[in-house]
Amino acid sequence: AECVKMLSRMLFRRAVAAGPVARCAAAAFSSDAAKTPSAIKHAFREKLASMREAAALGGGQQRIDKQHDGGKLTARERLDLLFDDGTFREYDSFMLHQCSHFGMEKQKMLGDGVVTGRGL
Repeated sequence: AECVKMLSRMLFRRAVAAGPVARCAAAAFSSDAAKTPSAIKHAFREKLASMREAAALGGGQQRIDKQHDGGKLTARERLDLLFDDGTFREYDSFMLHQCSHFGMEKQKMLGDGVVTGRGL
């Protein structure tokens, strides 16, 4: 659990520093181990998977726990109940807000607190 928290914090900081998908692609191409096209593709897919995991945490584990403590489900948990398994496709899960008022520049999270997509 502690490793997941550290990984999500690390990914969050990187995503804030640059556009998350651009950052993911740059990391895949700049790696010394990734010299062949298949190695580059593999590195990119691994990085993208870790970013998706960080985006799934939304505002972080504390906010998820707060929802559960209040007897509520998170937005993604409600969507899982609403749609058939594997049919929901989320859009813009790596979006970041551009707000700099009220200290919001310190609270950037992947997905910007909104879950959008479609499903059956």
